[in-house]
Amino acid sequence: RCNKNEYVKATTFDRYDLMARDFSLKHNLAKYLPDGFLENAILQNDKQINVNFIGFGKTAYATMKSLIINNQFIVKDGEKYKCKPINYYLYDKKKENLERPLFARIKKLYNSDYDLPLPDFPANISIKDINVKSAFEEIEHLFDDNPNVFNYYFVSLPSDIENASVAKQISKIVSKNSLIFYN
Repeated sequence: RCNKNEYVKATTFDRYDLMARDFSLKHNLAKYLPDGFLENAILQNDKQINVNFIGFGKTAYATMKSLIINNQFIVKDGEKYKCKPINYYLYDKKKENLERPLFARIKKLYNSDYDLPLPDFPANISIKDINVKSAFEEIEHLFDDNPNVFNYYFVSLPSDIENASVAKQISKIVSKNSLIFYN
């Protein structure tokens, strides 16, 4: 109980954000990139990074935000450096999981008129309102065995059995430049 003149600061946290921060720090993208993707901490211009979320519930949403914050790459453009956006593909059959307030705020921010230019956004986000089977078909065709592409998969479905099963299925169809996590 506080008196009127006392100052109280309350800090809250979200368990999903805590898990996501821990995950993105332990499993940052640069740690897993194949040889030849980075040179002097600069991503090579011909390289592409894709992060695929199979299932996009609270855990995946928090993880994506944390990955965007903690995994930003630059490329050399002539004598200048610029942001190299990472491609984020979000697959979920529940439309409400894909309609997050963050996406609307980002769109509004980058479509507004400001006196100073905004920095490049470090992510290209592609939302796919489809089921897991359709996601497999898209993954097979979208990410062929290209040595210049690194794919990072995050499987976050309602049950552990589904997660393990889907991760195993993905491992059968993806290239060697891929990494699969499931929770």
